[in-house]
Amino acid sequence: MADFQWPDLQFDDLRSFLTLLEGKSLLKRVKRPVNRFHEIAAGIRYISDIDGPAILFENVMDSQIPVAGGLFATKKLSLEAMGVDSYSEGVSRFGYGVENPILPIHINRASCQEVVQEGEEINLLDFPHPVYSEGDSGPYISSGLVISRDPETLIQNVGIYRMEVKGKDILCLDAPNYQHVHVSRLKTQGKNQPFEIAIAIGTDPVLYYASQAKVGYGVDEIEIAGGIRNQPIKVTKAKTVDLYVPAHAEIIIEGYFLPNEQLPEGPFGEFTGYQTFTKPAPVIKVTAITHRKNPIYQAVITGKPTTENHILKTFGYDWSLYQFLHNQFPEVTAATVPTSGGVQYLACVALEQDHKGQAKKVLLATLSSPIRAKIGIVVDSDVDIYDLEEVMWAVSTHSQSDKDVVIIPGVAGSRIDPSSLEIGVISLLGIDATRSMDKDFPPPSIIPGSDKFRFD
Repeated sequence: MADFQWPDLQFDDLRSFLTLLEGKSLLKRVKRPVNRFHEIAAGIRYISDIDGPAILFENVMDSQIPVAGGLFATKKLSLEAMGVDSYSEGVSRFGYGVENPILPIHINRASCQEVVQEGEEINLLDFPHPVYSEGDSGPYISSGLVISRDPETLIQNVGIYRMEVKGKDILCLDAPNYQHVHVSRLKTQGKNQPFEIAIAIGTDPVLYYASQAKVGYGVDEIEIAGGIRNQPIKVTKAKTVDLYVPAHAEIIIEGYFLPNEQLPEGPFGEFTGYQTFTKPAPVIKVTAITHRKNPIYQAVITGKPTTENHILKTFGYDWSLYQFLHNQFPEVTAATVPTSGGVQYLACVALEQDHKGQAKKVLLATLSSPIRAKIGIVVDSDVDIYDLEEVMWAVSTHSQSDKDVVIIPGVAGSRIDPSSLEIGVISLLGIDATRSMDKDFPPPSIIPGSDKFRFD
């Protein structure tokens, strides 16, 4: 695949992507005044539920900065971001980028630094950070690409984590202990060494998708984004931290974690569709804010599926799960982590089974994959795993609970699973919904010509 060429993308930053969407009638401008307290989130939630389009709030109360949202709200918009015609092509293009990363290009004059705020000029409250869900403890940055660096290897990492705005120059960042930013930060603990980060808001959407790659520790997602685009991403040196940031981002927030300091963070409406609890979280001291002239803020919502948060994960999670399983079991033909399970809790796998017990081995591998699913379903390869109605048809007609269900209790899992009785401890469920090899199944019911019927 090394010489394969995907079509060139017709954008390289947030603004040019908005222009592309508007030219295809996939962007709606809202000119009336809107409030950042729930109303921005309500608009994005609404367009998510009606399958688009993306939305640009031009008149945000108490702010001169417009807010773009819903850019990842639907699979249709995700295909535009990846420059493909089908979801399977999007997964393939994503995988190509992971396998063929391209180093970024460093430039000195970057539009993300047209305006620089340091010292007393810093004020996070000047930006229209939304309050998303009823019950949220305050305004959040949910669209920030958090850029950090391993203090030993100096390799950068990019991820998305929720951050609560606590003041003019203070943020709280929540990251589970298995996330790479947490692993890197722990290496500076006890060394009197600040752990620096930069937060990019409003970038080329490919960077957002690349940030969700489920790859091993020590991989720079900016290089993956370059591989997806088939051209290097432009980066520039940050002003006050030793990191390289997307050169054409709308807004960059620079800072460092305060050693051994925490503040209460949450509640926050999460990808499960439920509010999280309040807990202590590490504190970030902001050392600079840079941005483009007349910046555009980007908002990303999460909540009950399906939202932007879920669509953002799909390419990366689906490709990663398929690769993880196919490398062990070449008979695995497809894998997906559906949005209905928050693109985490549920995984569906298609298998071309050829011997007894094979599906259960695939189930156990699925439940131990880096995706961290708590429910796994394996079906035959002729079942469309992207159609949950077909998957549940297979569960209902191919499985028996006494022999085809696997339950594993007391497993470390998601801290925010609302069904768990003990925080961070869950049970795993596997369902073998493949046709039994111990009996002959009746032939499927097929109506000839139904796929070709026309009204005229």
